[in-house]
Amino acid sequence: MTPAEQHTWDLVAEVLRERGLDPATEITSITEQLTHGGHTLCCVRLRFWNNHRIDVVASDPRDKQRKVFRDQIARLLEDPVARIVLRGIGFWKVDDRSQLPDPTTFPRRDWNADERAGILRYLRSGHMLGSYLGYSWCRFRCGIPSEKMGSSDVTDNVWIWPEGLPHYIEQHDVDLPEAFIEHARQNDWQVKPGLVVSYRGFGPAFECSEWIEWSKHRG
Repeated sequence: MTPAEQHTWDLVAEVLRERGLDPATEITSITEQLTHGGHTLCCVRLRFWNNHRIDVVASDPRDKQRKVFRDQIARLLEDPVARIVLRGIGFWKVDDRSQLPDPTTFPRRDWNADERAGILRYLRSGHMLGSYLGYSWCRFRCGIPSEKMGSSDVTDNVWIWPEGLPHYIEQHDVDLPEAFIEHARQNDWQVKPGLVVSYRGFGPAFECSEWIEWSKHRG
């Protein structure tokens, strides 16, 4: 860390601890940047606030910096949406370094026809959350055009999945966690109207540890 980054880390950690929050968990990164006006900014990313970014002029007095963080964190804590962390499913590995699963190694699920239809309806009724710069592709290399696999993430405000996930269920009998299936069943196989989460910073906060752990027992 540069001296400015270390100074900012110490100050952010102080403010987070005042709120009973763990800096090691909450802070994703602190990066020093030079602005056009010659000011040094420290850009702070807070992971569990949907990668929310706070910029502070590193040369400002410490009391002013502390007030900036206190004010912004107070607003975030009052925002019921800001700390929603979506549960990711259906995200696949791109290379060997990824911990995400490979669907081609999954045992196939013997889907009940009604259950499969319900899951497909649920997945396709989700809210589009944002698009990437390129299309996905089927990991089975089955020949479906990439544009039909989509380029967006979809959510029901609890779970988040790639737009192309229904293809894996419909054409390749890929399994899904029972927790998600039960969640969809309890909602009568239809995502409720109203998008609550939204893109902030780099995107909505979501994590795939549950999906990764479940897939290890399926692969």
